[in-house]
Amino acid sequence: MRGPAPTPCRRTGPVAVVTLGELYDIAGEHLRAAAEAFPSFADPTYRSAAAQQLEQVIGRMRGRREAGWEEAQSPAEADLAAQLGRACGALRTARRLLSAEDGGMPLSNELTGAGQAVAAVRDLVESHRGPDRGPVTAYAYLLGTRAARAYVTRRTSEIAWEAGRVAHALSSGVRDPGVEAAFAEARSCLDQGSVFGRTGTREADEGIAAFPLALPVEPVQASPSDPAHEVTARLGEDCERLGRVAFETLHDRSDHRLSGSDLQQMSRWTAMARLLSGRVLLRIAEDHQDAAVASALKETAGALRGSAQAWQQAAAPAGLLPVELVRRLPVPVLEDVVVVGVRKLVGRADACRCGGSCCSP
Repeated sequence: MRGPAPTPCRRTGPVAVVTLGELYDIAGEHLRAAAEAFPSFADPTYRSAAAQQLEQVIGRMRGRREAGWEEAQSPAEADLAAQLGRACGALRTARRLLSAEDGGMPLSNELTGAGQAVAAVRDLVESHRGPDRGPVTAYAYLLGTRAARAYVTRRTSEIAWEAGRVAHALSSGVRDPGVEAAFAEARSCLDQGSVFGRTGTREADEGIAAFPLALPVEPVQASPSDPAHEVTARLGEDCERLGRVAFETLHDRSDHRLSGSDLQQMSRWTAMARLLSGRVLLRIAEDHQDAAVASALKETAGALRGSAQAWQQAAAPAGLLPVELVRRLPVPVLEDVVVVGVRKLVGRADACRCGGSCCSP
């Protein structure tokens, strides 16, 4: 069996950030594996322990009152929640009839991984809210929209269907009619909840699957020795961090206040990143055999160049590397400069008051 589901965490180097959609996928994979692997000859103690684990997974699915969900439930949300609650009740009945002692839970298994993935969904959403429930990123407002709530409800209903398969597996080999009936009721409730959730969420926005974890604003320093293949991941992380800093500053949710020199520094390094990224794309386009792809890469590089020019003007009178010098830099050097430059931007944003002179590339 595979190990526990990965959860959002902070690591040295690029953060292994999973998205909302990926967490739902992980939970579904674990539940499918649990249904397939459950032994029909399991003794009552093991079966009761597995039922308790499944109940915990479903209980976490019920706690869908996340950030931005203060409004009344939609009919689909209410129906799904009700069926999940009935399924938990049926599983408790099965455990009581099994007359097995609690404890002795199976070691890390597929149901453990499913529970971790479902819990990580809430952690991911809550990362966009502060201790006072106020938003710390612009993403926090997104889950309050009807289309986003429909997406979460639909994905939860899909997980409910997979959980129903596990309930069916738990009933396999049971000789007690009462226990068998309780597991059958749990499966029926989960199946019905799945149907309600799917049919009432036609307006679900699939783009919500890319909803990311809110990264902490603390910088993670980089160096020229960092692997080149981590460049894009680091750039993406730092863009998210900068977005959070800007949002918190704009809404007076941060103790940090950006000075004029901070803004110049941010603009200068943002322009640099776009210039260098565009140059890398041009280099790739030169060697690409597909003309359509090469053309798209060149077009993207041109757009990055235009954006860099706008940021360069915003940073005036702070200096940038001359464009001609950037053009002559080899690709490996470009990648290192992108990494170090953007990381330095984040690392010094709340300390540098030099007007940019000490941070010049």
